Amino acid sequence: GVGQVVDAALTDGAAYASSFLFSSLNQIPMMWPGQRGHNLLDSGCPYYNTYGTKDGRYMAVGALEPQFYTDLLKGLELENAQLPHQMELPKWGELAKAFKEKFASKSQSEWVDVFSKLDACVTPVLTFAEAAKHPHNRERGMFVEVPGGAAEPTPSPKLSANPIELD
Repeated sequence: GVGQVVDAALTDGAAYASSFLFSSLNQIPMMWPGQRGHNLLDSGCPYYNTYGTKDGRYMAVGALEPQFYTDLLKGLELENAQLPHQMELPKWGELAKAFKEKFASKSQSEWVDVFSKLDACVTPVLTFAEAAKHPHNRERGMFVEVPGGAAEPTPSPKLSANPIELD
């Protein structure tokens, strides 16, 4: 057969993975209306951010879609009617303040318990060691222990006909 050269670079992959971001620049103005820290996906949006907890840990929030936002408010025990509208950008600061105060009122493990019962796209921010031991990641075989006891990610993608074998 005829072969070909596979030209693959990490930077090419990163650029391609960000295709949505580039195409949204002009198509979805609310995503990128201002400077860094004032946009939908760069910590400007209160329902796509991280928040400190009572024990000094953090929770990650990615409740962009309406059904996730509804469950976020339910988990935080906040009434939608008493808050600025989700898409009211000039009032995102008020919304962020309310979320920050709520998240600071409980420990990370308490929030994990609250949000484990809801579909709100709210998860704990884990250390590297915690991520390697997380049940989801263990189930997927995402990490292996290497000599010395450290965990390292396994290669991806996983191929059914050629399973990963690490020495």
